[in-house]
Amino acid sequence: IGKALGAVGVRFLQVLGQYVQLPPEYEQSFRNVYDQASPLYTANAFQSMEASIERLGRQIRELEAQGGVNQEKIEKVNTERQQIQTLMDEVAVVEKIGGGSIVTVYKAILKNGQTRILKIRNPNLIEKLTQDGDLIRQIITDLKQADPKNVGDYVVADRMLTLIEQWVTADVNDVAFVEYDKIYSQQHDNYVTSGGVRIGVSQVGEPYTVDVKVESFVEGVTLNEFIYGSTTRPAGSKEEARRYVSAIVEDYIRHLREPVRLADGRLGYLAHSDLHPGNVMVNPQTRELSLIDRNYYLVLEERDKPLIDLILVPRQARQSRATQFLSLFGIINPLDQLAELDRFLDYVLSLPE
Repeated sequence: IGKALGAVGVRFLQVLGQYVQLPPEYEQSFRNVYDQASPLYTANAFQSMEASIERLGRQIRELEAQGGVNQEKIEKVNTERQQIQTLMDEVAVVEKIGGGSIVTVYKAILKNGQTRILKIRNPNLIEKLTQDGDLIRQIITDLKQADPKNVGDYVVADRMLTLIEQWVTADVNDVAFVEYDKIYSQQHDNYVTSGGVRIGVSQVGEPYTVDVKVESFVEGVTLNEFIYGSTTRPAGSKEEARRYVSAIVEDYIRHLREPVRLADGRLGYLAHSDLHPGNVMVNPQTRELSLIDRNYYLVLEERDKPLIDLILVPRQARQSRATQFLSLFGIINPLDQLAELDRFLDYVLSLPE
């Protein structure tokens, strides 16, 4: 059901484990959905790029009709349009290598022989998101009436749906990614964790628009495949897998601790908004890690620092970190999972610094 409901359904599955303990026999199926969610529609890459060019053309004509005050916007949109047209002339799509809830991913070769990743936004995405959200909200409403004993759970689900819709919409329409990615990428220049693991990022190319995105091709396998294996390769060693997972956690916490200067001069904290083993590539030869699919960044401000400090506070310095965490928002946990949240925080923070 989650796969069939596209972006909204997949996001539901991603956060479901925070509220309900997943049976072990379902864990691998959930991981596969995170990594290879079916695209909304299977579409030809070039047809989708042509549709994007037409959409940008309409946008230019609308801006021109409004008068010369929009000249800067017109030039920006026209640049995007020309970049997509140039890409169509210079690229050969080799194969479709993945499908996400928002984009379809292709492996492509440029005329100069370089390999690239081409991510095309799925057609009719916004309309599908609206339909799926309305469907899920109606199901929740019906369940509240049919199962009043568990109405608290459905209230949580309703709140989750609103947050997920905001998350997906921000992801789809993000126009600040390239600006943030330059900063985030610089934080990974020659970065090596305390355990000796080098962590880099895939490189963003042109065009990089809401419809068409080009990135460097990263050799290797996902961390998910390295940990659990697949039909084509055995799992890696548990010791090395633990080392990689610890490295990723250390890097993520680093981004919550080290402020960066944003383009507008503010101090902030940039974090990967969808970090999981399927979005980490492992190079078996170099044993280096690369973070991929960073399409949307979590941006925290200085005012969020008390929350960050609370999450990262040493165990001996608090009574119940979970209770304090929820009290910041005036939340009483409806599913009584304070102990589970506390254990999760303890586990994450027990990994090597």
